[in-house]
Amino acid sequence: MLSEYRVDLCFIRRQTAEASPFPEIETQMRRLFSSRSSCFIDRKREEGLDIAVAQVNGLSTWSTEQEVILHLEACMEPESFECLSGYRILVTPKEGAGCCQLK
Repeated sequence: MLSEYRVDLCFIRRQTAEASPFPEIETQMRRLFSSRSSCFIDRKREEGLDIAVAQVNGLSTWSTEQEVILHLEACMEPESFECLSGYRILVTPKEGAGCCQLK
């Protein structure tokens, strides 16, 4: 069954010398989620910390939040996983998806 998902991931680490906090997050999100998903990343530096919040929305065959968590645990780069400070995951099954079908 097709499901709509929304995943919010918050990454925090000590500030680095890189020009932008977490420049690798876009690449990581493209690897973790479908190329058809939409992804927005908000970055900031505050009180000596690099902070990035990634919001990803899309369609998938995941039917539960636990399936998304297992996918993240299996596929996320260890460096990013260590910086993961919080998440919110919502998976909504789409009964009778009509024209909203994965190909």
